[in-house]
Amino acid sequence: MKATIALIIALITGASFYASSQNNKLDGKTFRIKLKLIDGKRVEGSTWLEDELTFKAGSLTPKYMSKHEHFPPAPCEIKVDTASEERTVSFSATHKNNFGSDIIWEGTITGDAIKGTAVWTNIHGPRTYSFTGTIKKR
Repeated sequence: MKATIALIIALITGASFYASSQNNKLDGKTFRIKLKLIDGKRVEGSTWLEDELTFKAGSLTPKYMSKHEHFPPAPCEIKVDTASEERTVSFSATHKNNFGSDIIWEGTITGDAIKGTAVWTNIHGPRTYSFTGTIKKR
């Protein structure tokens, strides 16, 4: 019985350590991105062409969209592909603001390069953007 409890505690501790180590792969990193509308209707006055994505404490924050559309930091799921020759980190996050809008991010990071898609849905409907960028040097 004691051995079973010890094993369960070890598994829980190991899983927690693994999850936090995955989040630490990106913690404190900021990427400058350029966005391109690939699907949906362009809305006059909406000029989301650039942004900065910051990963911190397991969350993703888009600088421009946080400021202009009041999106809070969103929990970010991070997966590291250690099987590939050049380590690739995949991420996904979903933001919701108080105005009924949301953004769904999915992307990959290889080295200092980032790419992916963002689907921004608001009263004008969904718009899908592709994005690419590089790490912001301090």
